Amino acid sequence: MDQISIEKITSVESKAVQEQSSAEEINRAKLIEVCNDFEQIFVKYLVDKMWSSADIDGGDTSGEKAIYQDMLNDQIAKEISDSSDLGISGMIYQQMSAAYFASASERLEQEQ
Repeated sequence: MDQISIEKITSVESKAVQEQSSAEEINRAKLIEVCNDFEQIFVKYLVDKMWSSADIDGGDTSGEKAIYQDMLNDQIAKEISDSSDLGISGMIYQQMSAAYFASASERLEQEQ
């Protein structure tokens, strides 16, 4: 009877560790996605500022043109952040993951 109880406890603990590990992987993937999104938003801001300082058309700010310019800027920002390694998302990920996963480890240690 003691042997079965020990095996069950070991099995339950092993399953909990696996679930925790997969949850951490999911959280890491979500964090990477958020960091990449932030980098894209930042690059779009830079592209928007670049176009606003160019004033190519003499200040024409018609609604249709502004919508298409914004769509173009979104696509330019997406292409820049997808095709090049600016390093912004990597730096943000390093800082946020260190803070988040360190605090998660501390919470687990307190629970045990």
